[in-house]
Amino acid sequence: MSRFEEVEQDRPEYYGETMKSFVDGRDMLYDPPQDVAQRFSVSRSVVTTFVLLVLGVVGSIYYLRFSLEASLGGSQASTIASILNTVQITVFNIIYTARAIKLTDDENHRTDTMY
Repeated sequence: MSRFEEVEQDRPEYYGETMKSFVDGRDMLYDPPQDVAQRFSVSRSVVTTFVLLVLGVVGSIYYLRFSLEASLGGSQASTIASILNTVQITVFNIIYTARAIKLTDDENHRTDTMY
């Protein structure tokens, strides 16, 4: 079994307060738990907001589809709903991919394994 995580170096992007190590007295970077909790809360809130937004858009697409079935017919309504669903998947994928990278960077993970 590898002990890689025990000797893994900090990421260059990692930041924190400098303090003395309790183990060997050397300087080390420390990230206070309240700061970590706050950053993770922000990440969870953003992800939850995206999930709710996607559910709302998908629900709206279904509502539109059922509304259009009466006036246009089932085939055309399904086609329009499918196109809108494809567009919303593509748009949210672009938005969330960029935001997920930023959120992960903001979480300030100490090592690449944690990242």
